[in-house]
Amino acid sequence: MPRFSITIPIFALAMIGLLALGGCSDEGSDPVSPDPDPDPDPDPISFAADIQPIFNANCVGCHGLGGNGGLDLREGSAYGNLVGIDSQGYPGKRVMAGEPADSVLYLKLTGDSSTGTRMPPAGLLPQAQRDLVRDWIAEGAADN
Repeated sequence: MPRFSITIPIFALAMIGLLALGGCSDEGSDPVSPDPDPDPDPDPISFAADIQPIFNANCVGCHGLGGNGGLDLREGSAYGNLVGIDSQGYPGKRVMAGEPADSVLYLKLTGDSSTGTRMPPAGLLPQAQRDLVRDWIAEGAADN
């Protein structure tokens, strides 16, 4: 009975090994990572840290306990007196979450004539502060 023998030359094994190691080389380039989010969400505006200090510095002198227009903007009271609350004397909500252009508070801060006297009456807040209030409302007027 004939005997069959399969032999693979050592040279052939060596070539297979080299191809396996070198055939997939990327020539040393760094791995490719996905692009980072081009527009990452910034931290949300904080009512307590960003908005309340504006009220403390500019509004609570008139809009404190028993404040003008029935509006108390003191810390601990301001949020509950603003968001989703009907405005006294003007159509609409004091703050309509997500809608700064429909929020009496923002309109008064910008001096919009449809809401009577601009607030604060001594002059407009700096643009950066008005932008913070607008952006906070646009973000949903969170109690954070």
